[in-house]
Amino acid sequence: MTDSIKKLQCLEGTTSLYVELAEDGYTTNPCCLYKADNPPTVNNIEELLSNPTIEALREKFKDDWKSPGCIDCVRHEELGEISLRMNSLRRGYDSGYDGVVRKWDIRPGNTCNLKCAMCSLSNSSKWIEDIEILKKYGNGDTNYKKEDLDFDWIYSQCVDKAELIYIAGG
Repeated sequence: MTDSIKKLQCLEGTTSLYVELAEDGYTTNPCCLYKADNPPTVNNIEELLSNPTIEALREKFKDDWKSPGCIDCVRHEELGEISLRMNSLRRGYDSGYDGVVRKWDIRPGNTCNLKCAMCSLSNSSKWIEDIEILKKYGNGDTNYKKEDLDFDWIYSQCVDKAELIYIAGG
């Protein structure tokens, strides 16, 4: 493991890759919990591997990981719970960081016939039936999207490298 990675206080966006489709491309959020208003997007998944938004967050994570977008991890840790950030550090130290994405968090879309409690409209199209309730009481995530991911490209990046592939929605 290199010294620059050891200094990072969160490895989300480094040893893991969050792949979520937006209306105009793929979001550049480092993880599924990161809160950003209108995050920049890129045209393809490969551009997620190295882009200015995530690079800037990596630099910030060398000094202080508590960016405004990291509020979920901050809250979990303040309550004495294990956060996604803490899990990322464990995963990074256990596997070592060699520039390879080991964990993939893939959100291919939201075409689904279930209304699971853990899914929002962005992860399950079935919730569209209750859009007015979601707008009134939901977490603000009322964007419906339908796109296709390049699973062939993802597969080529995962063979003999990925330790975990998480797929939600769709």
